[in-house]
Amino acid sequence: YGFGDASKPGFGAAIQVADTIHYEYGQWCTADQEQSSNWRELNNLVEALEHQVKTLSLEDCEVFIFTDNTTAEAAFWKGYSTS
Repeated sequence: YGFGDASKPGFGAAIQVADTIHYEYGQWCTADQEQSSNWRELNNLVEALEHQVKTLSLEDCEVFIFTDNTTAEAAFWKGYSTS
């Protein structure tokens, strides 16, 4: 299970695998702060999941990612977003 959130200055995400919670957080660079909030939300989720897949060598898993951003959710189902 995982979740993420992003704001103009920063981002964070956490993913629980078995009994361990893996997390990351940070601040956006100036150029990324100027991106839309929808871009920051989706980028944060994608980057966090990609990082954990590589770091933990996840495969053959069902992953549940939670977000409070409907545009990020729609992009997941559609495969892209124009927002």
